[in-house]
Amino acid sequence: CDVKRESCISSNMGSNKFTIYEYDRFIVRDFVNYMDLGSFADFWIVNELVGNPEIRWPKSTYMYLDKGGKMTAGPVWDFDWGPFTPGLEYKVRHYLYYDRMFRDSGFVDTVKQRWRSYYDKFREVPSYMDEVKATLTESERINTEMWPVDSGVNGDERLSFDAAVERMKEAYSERLEWLNAEINGM
Repeated sequence: CDVKRESCISSNMGSNKFTIYEYDRFIVRDFVNYMDLGSFADFWIVNELVGNPEIRWPKSTYMYLDKGGKMTAGPVWDFDWGPFTPGLEYKVRHYLYYDRMFRDSGFVDTVKQRWRSYYDKFREVPSYMDEVKATLTESERINTEMWPVDSGVNGDERLSFDAAVERMKEAYSERLEWLNAEINGM
């Protein structure tokens, strides 16, 4: 999208017209008056951390605007088409508003601050996955008997439950450390 083109992405919010791709308004950070940057940072972090490509399709992305409030990203959902798979590349950074927002040092600072505040908890997720796995083992067995999974896009459809969970944990852990280096290097 050409950053000087005024109508790339815009929203009418009351009597104010907010356009993140309008160059003159972007450089003075006018968008911060209309967007909850913390929610956009969190939304990006969650989807990027699990490698969720679903954000690329509008049907899988929600935002809301409370009367008199700012546009808020979320809730996050739709994690069935490729998350937690091996591979280290951005899945979200160049979609929605993010390609533009990452050109703003204030937004980058918000992402870095929020990442640092969550990082230690993110490191605990693989052990939490083990805890949940232990509670789901019998349910997974029954579910697989009732509804066998023989196709899909994640690449774990034909793995055993244990192997699929291990693959998910490895993909998550690898992405966590890669993303930590990427964010800290911004």
